[in-house]
Amino acid sequence: MISEQNLSHLSRRDQDKLMIRGLAREFAEIANLPVQQEKKRLWKDLNQLSMKRPMVMVYSFPWIEAEKSHPELLIRSSHPVDQEIERFLKRMLFKWRYMKADMVIDPIYLSHVFMNGSAIRLSNQPAEAAWFSYCSNIHVIDQGNPSRAQAFRPVIHDEDDIERIMSPNVVINSRLTELYFERSAELLHPFIKVRKCGVQSIPFAPIDELASLWGIEALMIDMVERPELIHRAMEKIVSTYIKRLEQLITLDLLATNHVTAGSITQGMGESITDELPDKGLYHAGVKPENMWGGTAAQIMAGVSPQMHERFALDHEAKWLERFGLSAYGCCEPLHKKIDMLKKIKNLRKISMSSWIDIEEAADKIGKKYIFSYKPNPTFLAFEPFDLAQSKKELETVLSKTSEHGCQLEVILRTIISYRSDPDRIKQWVDMAMNLVGARP
Repeated sequence: MISEQNLSHLSRRDQDKLMIRGLAREFAEIANLPVQQEKKRLWKDLNQLSMKRPMVMVYSFPWIEAEKSHPELLIRSSHPVDQEIERFLKRMLFKWRYMKADMVIDPIYLSHVFMNGSAIRLSNQPAEAAWFSYCSNIHVIDQGNPSRAQAFRPVIHDEDDIERIMSPNVVINSRLTELYFERSAELLHPFIKVRKCGVQSIPFAPIDELASLWGIEALMIDMVERPELIHRAMEKIVSTYIKRLEQLITLDLLATNHVTAGSITQGMGESITDELPDKGLYHAGVKPENMWGGTAAQIMAGVSPQMHERFALDHEAKWLERFGLSAYGCCEPLHKKIDMLKKIKNLRKISMSSWIDIEEAADKIGKKYIFSYKPNPTFLAFEPFDLAQSKKELETVLSKTSEHGCQLEVILRTIISYRSDPDRIKQWVDMAMNLVGARP
């Protein structure tokens, strides 16, 4: 029997283990519900263009706001590994409580490989630098918030600067990988199986990345005034990603991203499908052609289809053609560019925001691709809270996509604030699930 008295004799990490195992037990009970397999089948049907009904998911969430507002999300364990696992479990349970929709939970925990060389960088920059830290003179508003506002000074101006872009050197930290796996297995046994996992997803948006290096205004001007320089920069960025991909292949670090839940490509719905082979998750000989790939070019939202193709897609295609299936877009309007996207031979999903002509988008996408629709999330921050406008938006989307036989997923993401009221999101989920005809 657990009591305050016998707990007081346990070490801090033993207490943390008991707490995390309690969370793991609750997680496992949910993960083993029959509904999980039902949802997997529905996602598989959608991804194989045999949709039974539109699918609904809440993808991104303002966890910084949530952790300040909901005590059940506070991290109480002491060790960094324990904290990461505790955070994962608490967030998944919170999502299941308020954002269930067509969420899928597997009874496994993926213990990922630790390695250096995860991002390209510039010469004279720290090896751990990520793309968003390329720019000097950054002014950060909130150090604890990854969605913080930033101001920056671009660092690429000419061809010499382009040559500063360096290819990463991928190096596995085998000891850290093994220690993390062992601790994860110790904490989660016997409720959740821990599996080693390689790299399932590689974020790839080269023209957006270039904008962070070049400056948006300068990029737009130079596509007209110095086009050859933009092409040179894009070639350099894409080639560095391909070199890193080749290193991952050589090190046998790629993992299938269409079998386990949560292997989401480019911020879209679940990627579960039988159309790609299930090679495995770790040292399994996985090649890019066994995986989903994807890209986006949000910075090109106001650029013509012709210039978008010339400066973005022609370069992105070298990456996308390596994969078995691909997804394009994120939260940009692409309804005027679908004919351009159809040139991608392995294209399966097209993602667009609410800032589109839904009739034109649905007509052009038709039955051949999955339409990943991103509704406007701002209603969650309004006072007074009112679902009416969001419901009207979704009814229109469902009507137009049904008319054109579209394969549809509705992914609520980029939630900046929900006024610390999770019932707002739950109400939206209930409304959306009712509209798509989901069983209660």
